[in-house]
Amino acid sequence: EYDSSVDNPEAFWGGEVKNIHWFEPPTKILSKDPDKPYSYQWFADGTTNTAYNCLDVHVNQGHGQRTALIYDSPLTGVKTKFSYQELLDKVSTFAGALKDNLGVNVGDRVIIYMPMIPEAIIAMVSPFKFLWSDPFLLNFSHCGSVLRCAACLFQDWCNPFCCFWGLCLT
Repeated sequence: EYDSSVDNPEAFWGGEVKNIHWFEPPTKILSKDPDKPYSYQWFADGTTNTAYNCLDVHVNQGHGQRTALIYDSPLTGVKTKFSYQELLDKVSTFAGALKDNLGVNVGDRVIIYMPMIPEAIIAMVSPFKFLWSDPFLLNFSHCGSVLRCAACLFQDWCNPFCCFWGLCLT
């Protein structure tokens, strides 16, 4: 498979598109800009949703109670498992808070600066629940973010109105 993905990437990835859910399947697999020799765009006319493919697809296929995420911290000794349904519920709630309560819109940038805790995964997947096909940029420099998400390590640091599952939203 590797050789075919390198030798003929359009054919290889054209075959792979069937393995994820598309709201609008792509007809163009790889688009090249003749004026920019190293500028490529994959699946330019397709529409998919990363969060939907990560969570909803599994729940819709009857796998909602299967384990989707295992958090095992050697530092704190905390071990937690989340099912696809639990993660979908948390991601959907947080996505709604981003959009409805905090005014995050399509095209906005959100900075996520958190340790690898379950809330970081929730924060990273949530914007995709409503940012359908737009790329989600995690860029700290000059990004003009409208929201920053950081872990609340100490409750004293957080305004109780901005905390959500241990996330500090500023």
